[in-house]
Amino acid sequence: MQIDIVSLSPADSISDSAAVYKIVMPKDVDYAVSREVWLVLKTLIDGGAKYLYADFKENEEIDSSGLSMLIRLANLVKEKKGKVAVANLSQKNQRLLSMVNVPESISVFSSETDLLDSFR
Repeated sequence: MQIDIVSLSPADSISDSAAVYKIVMPKDVDYAVSREVWLVLKTLIDGGAKYLYADFKENEEIDSSGLSMLIRLANLVKEKKGKVAVANLSQKNQRLLSMVNVPESISVFSSETDLLDSFR
């Protein structure tokens, strides 16, 4: 799991309200991985992070616990007046997300550029 901070403001003024926390999702997201991702991202949110971006460019498989984690994450961030977005989903994962009626609070984008523009 890799987490990066993408600034939405000038580099010298990064704050939690002006940063998108980007997590590159691992190849397989199963129960153990989704639990680890949840703990890390919940800690960031509890610390003031409002904007989270899950990059699925390396992901091949996400199970029901991974989907549940995304939904729980979106609900928590929504309470904090933040935003959760995902990008670079495979066609398989796009179909999966559409089948389970992912909440409106999770925005889905085809590219990182479009996603970051939505946070501005």
